[in-house]
Amino acid sequence: MKLSRVLAGPIILAAAAAIGVVSWPRVSEKLLRHLEQRLGAETGLVWSIGAVDIDLAPGLALRDVSAREAGAATSGPPLLSVREATLTGDLSALLGDAGGWRASLGGVALRLTRPQRTSEPLDIAAAALAQPLPHLSALKAAARGVEIDDADAGALAARAEGLDLSGRFAPAAKMAAVDLSLETKTRSASLGFSWPLAEGAAKLVVAPRAGAGERVEATGTLSLDASRLRLAKIDGRVGDAPFSGDATLDLSSEPILVADVRASRVVLTDDSAGASLRVAPEVRQGAHVVTIEELERIDPRALDRLRLSATIAIEDLRIGRIRLGGVMTRTTAADRLVDVAIDAKSFYEGALRSRYTLTARDETRLVHQLSLTIGAARIGPFMADAGAGRLLDGVATSRVDVQTTGDTFAEALRTAQGRAEIALANGEVSGGGVGKTLGIPFASELLGALDDGSLTRFRKFGGSFTIKNGAASSNDLKFESKLVDAAGAGRADLVQGAIDFTFKARLSLAGKRIETPIRVHGPWRDPSVDADLDGAIGSSIDALGLGGALGKGDGDIGGMIDSLFSGGGRKRTGR
Repeated sequence: MKLSRVLAGPIILAAAAAIGVVSWPRVSEKLLRHLEQRLGAETGLVWSIGAVDIDLAPGLALRDVSAREAGAATSGPPLLSVREATLTGDLSALLGDAGGWRASLGGVALRLTRPQRTSEPLDIAAAALAQPLPHLSALKAAARGVEIDDADAGALAARAEGLDLSGRFAPAAKMAAVDLSLETKTRSASLGFSWPLAEGAAKLVVAPRAGAGERVEATGTLSLDASRLRLAKIDGRVGDAPFSGDATLDLSSEPILVADVRASRVVLTDDSAGASLRVAPEVRQGAHVVTIEELERIDPRALDRLRLSATIAIEDLRIGRIRLGGVMTRTTAADRLVDVAIDAKSFYEGALRSRYTLTARDETRLVHQLSLTIGAARIGPFMADAGAGRLLDGVATSRVDVQTTGDTFAEALRTAQGRAEIALANGEVSGGGVGKTLGIPFASELLGALDDGSLTRFRKFGGSFTIKNGAASSNDLKFESKLVDAAGAGRADLVQGAIDFTFKARLSLAGKRIETPIRVHGPWRDPSVDADLDGAIGSSIDALGLGGALGKGDGDIGGMIDSLFSGGGRKRTGR
């Protein structure tokens, strides 16, 4: 008897297993249809499941799952396809009642037909976000190995190696806490909010993988009012750089993003260029860093879909080593045109105003236009920070109007054309700088000995320039000081960073005017100067009536000058 009772358990299990094997095809077929109907009721799509298995976890294993739009042809690719899926959790939840559930999907592919109108997917998203998720009180989704493929002009495709879902069904639920995350080869991102959207807290995190970029974190309140998606009271950081603001995305027939952003420091840098465009590590701390390379990756096609109105306030803006303070930028974008206005209250003791427009004329050509006005700024510190030395100082007023094409900075310089005007007042030429440039020993001491600054200080200096094919030419440069007047002409090569100007200087001595030519040429950061110093000094002696006394007629003056300036002349050429 005992043996029969011991054997009864395995016999009953074996019989139940045999019955299950015989009846499972009919059971699985009914289960498949029930799951397809349940998914269709929840999503509004037509679902197809190739096979289903059940285990004692309890759980379901699905294979070859696909979904299509109602009425879509079955011959084309599906909207959604899943190679395999495992569903676990409360059996009641799996069968449509209350409870928690989990799903692990592999080989996920999503294919969306490109909309005829830009606003179409946004309209669908707005409508979905405004309605409760059916019977859901919580939803988490994490996608791994995400890749986007937009090569097909008629469709947008996305693939994921895996997608993990979890949630909780509650028949009376009116709101769900949603936590979404995705991971690509270079970045991971997560977004948390409440669905349907109300005035609730939201959090966004975008993190780089393998050090590829800065980590972005932002919190705020997310709400949906009719067709307007609003993110208010934004407080976040990009790396260690803080920012704040508000943003509204209008999802109407012509979507537009309106944003108001505030940042403490923004740095524009080009680490591959000269020192003037490179930024020291301490300046980068706590700053939003943007590189020239990032700005050059402009896709003209993006301007077809972009409508934007943004105001950005920046306390401290650095363009390389150039400093601007109290900056307000206003940007609009629509109809393939981007318009940026910049107003800097602080620019080297003066102010700066600028307007920049970018237009996409066709699929490949970008047109840039820049208008720049500088008022009452100190030119010396600005030139030093720009890497052009500090030979000159003075109060500068300037205006530049230029147009160019190209999708890189170098191409834009080569095709630049327009006009520029610059005027310096109450300035000074560095005596030491003049001496070093001319290669004259003791020039700093000689020029500094003139207490009234007759040679080094000037009242006015400036002129106008015509810009064409990357070069700026002028024929009306003027220099006025107490003793010297000069008129000049020449050109500056904006691409090569070189200058070539010739000045006719007139020196006033003893009521006489003495003229001598001066040529300034070479790299603008370290130019050479050619001047006929011997002739100028000889003319000065003649004007003062001292030629005979010094024996100039016998050539002694030339020897005296050569003796005086011997050993100098690193850059002094000519006589």
